[in-house]
Amino acid sequence: MLYTRRNLTCAQTVNSTALGHLNVTKKTAFIVHGFRPTGSAPVWMGDLVEGLLSVEDMNVVIVDWNRGATTVMYHYASSRTRKVATVLKEFIDRMLAEGASLDDIYMIGVSLGAHIAGFVGAMYEGQLGRITGLQYFKCDHQRSVYLYLASLRENCTVTAYPCDSYRDYRNGQCVSCGVPQKESCPILGYYADDWKDYLLENHPPMTKAFLDTAEKKPFCMHHYFVDIITWNKSVRRGSITIRLRDGAGSTTESKIDQPQLCRYDLVLMENVETVFQPISCPKLQM
Repeated sequence: MLYTRRNLTCAQTVNSTALGHLNVTKKTAFIVHGFRPTGSAPVWMGDLVEGLLSVEDMNVVIVDWNRGATTVMYHYASSRTRKVATVLKEFIDRMLAEGASLDDIYMIGVSLGAHIAGFVGAMYEGQLGRITGLQYFKCDHQRSVYLYLASLRENCTVTAYPCDSYRDYRNGQCVSCGVPQKESCPILGYYADDWKDYLLENHPPMTKAFLDTAEKKPFCMHHYFVDIITWNKSVRRGSITIRLRDGAGSTTESKIDQPQLCRYDLVLMENVETVFQPISCPKLQM
């Protein structure tokens, strides 16, 4: 089912023999859903189509394999994935014959759809422009999908920090993205491929990164790392108040009241709520 900016609300059915209004000179994003035990359409599908078309003028193709994915037996659905991948390859081959480029093919797979995207990528020996895999059953309430949707919002940037371990990340040891910092930190979701060229310089071309999210939509959080060092050793107790003000003039403050030397992770959420989390607190030597 093809969506473009010309037909945002009414899809056109396409296949390998009829590409319809698909413009092969533009990027084409394929959305591949996963296991559907009840047969209902994914609730996030419309938002994803709208979000993709809002950030870029492209073709968005929903791969509807619902008849193969609808079953209470997971292994039955998984046994159909390679057949779906074969059909997709036939469709992409037709696009290539009409002048499309593999660099402009972008596959977004959810759950078993991520496996299908991987199979298609393997058929082209890793030459597809991009694949995004979202592991539906690893994240509560389809969180991976909603984090991706959040990345399509102009005011919702979820930043990740390359780090060797989660402990190092929580201890504030990974606040930059290179020494010297030549690259901005990778962004979760749609704009993650801005880091592609940087990663290709690594051997192997991969990195491990960590991030925090809010508990509810739009999940964005902004981090400020604050080092507090006390010099007056004659004073054993005290408190520090930090106040933040956003561009609209809203303010919030948090009070630190601990007789310890701490490094704090200051988390600023979209609603200007602040949370101080002690991430490294050795005892003061008095």
